[in-house]
Amino acid sequence: MSFLRVILLGLTVAHWVAAQDQTLVSGASGTAVAKAAVARVLGCGIFPGDNGLLRKIGWVESKDGTDPNTYRPNYHGGIWQVDSIGFLDTKTHPSAVRNLHAGIKRCLGVDWRNLSWSELRKPLYSAMAARAKLYVTGAPASCNAPIPSSNTAQADYWKICYNSALGAGTPAHFLSSVAVMPN
Repeated sequence: MSFLRVILLGLTVAHWVAAQDQTLVSGASGTAVAKAAVARVLGCGIFPGDNGLLRKIGWVESKDGTDPNTYRPNYHGGIWQVDSIGFLDTKTHPSAVRNLHAGIKRCLGVDWRNLSWSELRKPLYSAMAARAKLYVTGAPASCNAPIPSSNTAQADYWKICYNSALGAGTPAHFLSSVAVMPN
C-alpha cells in the first residue's frame, strides 16, 4: 500500500470516529458527551422544563461518566446511574406508557419498552431514563411539583425524588459537586 493510501485511510477513519455520535457509544463519558445527551433529551420536547437538573444529576452521580465506578461490572445505569428498578419504572409506569413512550419513539427512534437496562451504558439512553425517572416518580407527593430552580431546592428534590432515602447521596454532596461542575 502506498504511503498516500495509508494517509488517506487514516484520515477517513479519524473522520468517521470524530463524526460518530458519542451519546450512542457504550461507555462514552465526559462533559461534552453529557451536555450533548441532555440537549438531545430535552430537545425532544416531551418533558416540562427541568431548570438544569438533568445536567447536574449527570455530574453529581458520576462526574459525567469519568468517575471510575460509572461503568463498573454488572451495573448498567450509565452516566446518570439509573438503577434497574428505576429503569423498569420508566418502562412500565402508566404515566410513562401513556405520556412518554410515543415521544421517545418519535424523537430517538427506539421502542422504550424493548430497551434493556444494559443499553443505559449509552449516555443518551441513560439521560433519557434519568429524565423519565424524574417524570414518573410520584412519591412522596413533593416529587409531583415542578422541578425547583435554586441549587439548594434542587439538592433536596434530587435526594428525595432521584437518589431516594436508600441512596448514599446527600443534599450537601449534591451542592458541593454542583459547585465545581464544568460549564
